[in-house]
Amino acid sequence: MAEFCTKCAPEIWVNDVREDINIDKIYESLEPGTGESVLCEGCGLMAVGKTLDNEMLLAVPTNVDHSSQMVGAIKWVTREEFIALQTYI
Repeated sequence: MAEFCTKCAPEIWVNDVREDINIDKIYESLEPGTGESVLCEGCGLMAVGKTLDNEMLLAVPTNVDHSSQMVGAIKWVTREEFIALQTYI
């Protein structure tokens, strides 16, 4: 079954479906300097991390080849940058 994150679930399903990947709950469960891998089928979110300074960082794909769904690289962004992204895979 496909899983969708805090950002994608309400955008794709118009608030009818709760997110499978709650980035805030994952972040709260992390120790500083650690992360957890995830895979959102909507935007391609790949990981949630907590820095040593307790900042949330999210790994998102860049350079996606849409014909093969291959990711060229990942970029770590803040929660604010992540919410502002308009990219779906």
